[in-house]
Amino acid sequence: MRDSIQRVLRDGALVMVAFAIALGWSLYSVAQGASAFVTVLLNEIPNEPSGLGVDPIRYAYGSLTWRVGDRYLTFGPLVGGLVELAVVLVSAVLVYRWRETDSRPRTLPDDAEAL
Repeated sequence: MRDSIQRVLRDGALVMVAFAIALGWSLYSVAQGASAFVTVLLNEIPNEPSGLGVDPIRYAYGSLTWRVGDRYLTFGPLVGGLVELAVVLVSAVLVYRWRETDSRPRTLPDDAEAL
């Protein structure tokens, strides 16, 4: 199993395509989170209860949402996108370092030549 994973990681083109897709998706998530932050911030929502028993903005955007006057601040989608981006970048650095150390030329020990 480990050998097959190492063979896949050695294939540079496949790894680059996978990271490009992951990076594009995480940047899309960051942009979507920024869009949600701005959209919710620019909408003025009255203090009247909705009659549903729940706050519709908090229900739609989840955690990290606060009411400030007649406006909402929602950071949940933005933070989620930033976490995705950080995970992709850290994993790309780790794979790059692993491939760099794995691609160094190896020499055979002296007693292995007799085999």
